[in-house]
Amino acid sequence: MSSIHRGRFGRRAAEQVLDGVPGSGRAGCDPLASVLAAAAAPARDVERAGEDAAVTGFLAEHLVPVDQSRRGQMIKSPLAKLLTIKAGAFALALSAGGVALAAGTGAFTSSSHASAHGAGASSAGQQARAGGHVGVEASGAGAHARAGAAGKAGLTARILPASEAAKTCSALARQAYAAVTGADARTVQVLTETGVQQALDSTALRQVIIDNPQFGSLVATAGGQANVADYCGLLLHLAKLPAPGGLVALPASALSALPAGVVSRIPATALAPVPTADLVKLPAAFLSRLSGSVLVRLPAVVLVKLPAGVLAALHASVLAGLHASVLAQLPAKTLAALLPKLPTATLTLLPAKTLAAALAKLSAKAAAAIVAKLSAKTTAGILAKLPAGSLTQIVPRLPASLVSALPRSLLSGLPPSVLSHLP
Repeated sequence: MSSIHRGRFGRRAAEQVLDGVPGSGRAGCDPLASVLAAAAAPARDVERAGEDAAVTGFLAEHLVPVDQSRRGQMIKSPLAKLLTIKAGAFALALSAGGVALAAGTGAFTSSSHASAHGAGASSAGQQARAGGHVGVEASGAGAHARAGAAGKAGLTARILPASEAAKTCSALARQAYAAVTGADARTVQVLTETGVQQALDSTALRQVIIDNPQFGSLVATAGGQANVADYCGLLLHLAKLPAPGGLVALPASALSALPAGVVSRIPATALAPVPTADLVKLPAAFLSRLSGSVLVRLPAVVLVKLPAGVLAALHASVLAGLHASVLAQLPAKTLAALLPKLPTATLTLLPAKTLAAALAKLSAKAAAAIVAKLSAKTTAGILAKLPAGSLTQIVPRLPASLVSALPRSLLSGLPPSVLSHLP
């Protein structure tokens, strides 16, 4: 274009040449006018053969985020913008294997130019506000469908790592909050916990997900649109899950993959409304990493799924929150691991049979140390439930004051070798 000098090729002339206006005086002698005239010709069937695939491939290749640092360098000249848009459409036509492709979508008519330019600006503005990818919104039902297919191809869904999913959830919450409050999404930078809760609880969330393909990977990670709110609620430590009854619908792989640092920060209030029948179905790899304050509030039927070491690792002050009725439902092996940390008041409330079964799983020394915390009356009831072998090993280790208070009927069953050493 270096041969075109100022004053010889004005904007009006450029418009006429680019739009193929008859009588422009340049078609047939100017190479550009000749090429554009050919492009504006009606498309033949053979030239349309690869149209959909070409559009999809082209947009998938070029559907990338706009670099913030380059926005100030965008072409500002109206004529240059016009040439850029139409030249881009012409390049797309050539990529399909025929110059008639762009003409088939009406890209070179003056009316479609205004429509495409306006739609492109609108789409770019919406996508920029969403913080996602920028595309050009084509006019017409067929072009819109092709652009949608291209968007899917350019934004292939994938399973996100938890750190990336959390960032995506934050972006989703900001957009949903903007939709609910009517704010400009570009001005919503940081949300309070209340704002996040409002956004993820809102009915606008689903539409925001549908309208923004960049959330496709988040949907795939959560196992569906309906699960996104709860998944983000866990990642962002919401006090209340948007749909507690749907927590069980989250993929077990997604729950198990949550880092311990995320799971341990999930508040008890978030899981409290979840039905017990659903809690039981959650993977143990997820449940076992909940904080102690949350674990001790879970039903016994859920706790029995956990490895004994998970509960045993909890601090004694946390275990004190476990009710005796819950402890009584734990397997003897699990309860035995907890006994050394349980307060005397809780031990006293345990059924004698349950406590005796747990003591039998411990060493004689450990069992004697626990029995020594109890009153003689409580101890007598527990020892009476112990197998003879355990009783023979435990009694000699008890304090003399406690043994002397035990009923003789209980001690009479001990071997003479044991009785001879008793006070």
